[in-house]
Amino acid sequence: MKALFGTDGIRGEAGSFPLRGGVTLIVAAPERDAYGVYGPPQVRFAIAKPLVGTAGSERESSQRAFTLSMGLMNGDTSDDRHFQADFGLVHQGI
Repeated sequence: MKALFGTDGIRGEAGSFPLRGGVTLIVAAPERDAYGVYGPPQVRFAIAKPLVGTAGSERESSQRAFTLSMGLMNGDTSDDRHFQADFGLVHQGI
């Protein structure tokens, strides 16, 4: 899904940004038994990322505010690579 930067018409010409839903899972690493066999992993937390309803609207607004604050509305927002992080650059020297 793509969401517009400006819903008020003022920044509508700035393009859109990707807005994805789903869930983030935090999974505990399984332990090994005496024979070195791993047990089943265990889901510790599930963090929902809704796209619909009140929660979806609030999430879209907060994502829009973050994207604008990071200056990501500048440049070619129609290119999906515009929003991809270069983790080699982000974690440089670590």
